[in-house]
Amino acid sequence: MAQPLRIIVTAGPSYAPLDGVRRLTNQSTGELGTLLAERFAANGHRVLCLRGESASFPSPLWGVEVVPFSTNESLQTSLERVVAREDVHFLFHTAALCDFTVAAVTDDAGQPLTADKAPAVAAPCM
Repeated sequence: MAQPLRIIVTAGPSYAPLDGVRRLTNQSTGELGTLLAERFAANGHRVLCLRGESASFPSPLWGVEVVPFSTNESLQTSLERVVAREDVHFLFHTAALCDFTVAAVTDDAGQPLTADKAPAVAAPCM
């Protein structure tokens, strides 16, 4: 076999925090990325799997370096660190990234909330 390739695979969901307790997220098991990472490793390649913390499919067990991520930003930071220190031949991006971010959480007067958990708001039933 030729020299092993350096391959990065992203897998699983990211989230966007709403406050210290709540978050927006996508559903993703991480199965596709995990299976890709395992197959590339089985073929002798050096594989890094950047995997969402909430992925429910079992992590790769052998031959794959796994690094967890939480938010879109933490995934981006991990990717930037890897490409700054080594050559990457392929990136397979299968992670389900969060589509929204929260600009600010404010009270009824428009002031930023200081509590870790935003108070619940009762919505009228329709």
